[in-house]
Amino acid sequence: MTGAKRKFTDEVVEFISENRHLTRGETALLVNERFDLNINKEAIQNARHRYGIRSGLKKGIFQKGHVPANKGKKGKTIGRMAETQFKKGQPIWNHRPIGSEQVRADGYIWVKIAEPNKWKEKHRILWESVNGSIPKGNKIVFIDQDRKNVAIENLMLVTDGTVAVINKHRLLKGDKDLNKSVLLMTEVVVKSGRLRKRKNNGTTSNDDRSI
Repeated sequence: MTGAKRKFTDEVVEFISENRHLTRGETALLVNERFDLNINKEAIQNARHRYGIRSGLKKGIFQKGHVPANKGKKGKTIGRMAETQFKKGQPIWNHRPIGSEQVRADGYIWVKIAEPNKWKEKHRILWESVNGSIPKGNKIVFIDQDRKNVAIENLMLVTDGTVAVINKHRLLKGDKDLNKSVLLMTEVVVKSGRLRKRKNNGTTSNDDRSI
């Protein structure tokens, strides 16, 4: 199932159908606000077509001389609009408070850290709380390869180069102790190779000299 289809749950489809009298843009705004999504009017149009929802705004549906039901009622809503319209300050039904956690499609646990919708990977939060910010050109890896095992002893800081080598050759397996040794040895090999290259080019850095 594609990501676009996953967004259109039965509840979302029903909501779009109930508000078929609205324009695509208006419907998209309501759907995004109510269900905490990020879709555009084209996605609404595709959903209407996919689920057979006939829009009340299609050309020719109103006859010449038709008087809108809400004519002269500025600011008022009618029918289902009165039930579904959001008022300023009204909380969204599925609002997630700061500190909430969720497992996303990437397999990582994400934590809400700020409003309105700012999230961050839990393992990065943990690592930085213990060791400080993650240096540029480095990544945090799970030693046992279990992205849900967010424990400081299961996290290791390695260079991007080490991650590239590990992924290319698929060096990490299910053994945590073996994985840790492989990561450490790969770090040494990658850094040594970088040091030799810089020496050949006549350039070194303090970090390289500490290898």
